[in-house]
Amino acid sequence: MVSWPFDFVSFIVAEGFADVGLLEAPWPVVAAGESPPPPPEPEPEPPPAPAPAPAPPPAPPPAPPPPAP
Repeated sequence: MVSWPFDFVSFIVAEGFADVGLLEAPWPVVAAGESPPPPPEPEPEPPPAPAPAPAPPPAPPPAPPPPAP
């Protein structure tokens, strides 16, 4: 007599998950006594971006004007 509310709630929750596609487990299901499959290989990281080019050296100061005669 106590199990029917639980069954009803379980059914409603399962139907709600089925509606949004979450009823299937996102991980592999393993039967009791079996070993789980090995984890997938991690994706290699992309190579680092090249360092930005160094800034050019500052321009030399302008030459002083020639002396006036």
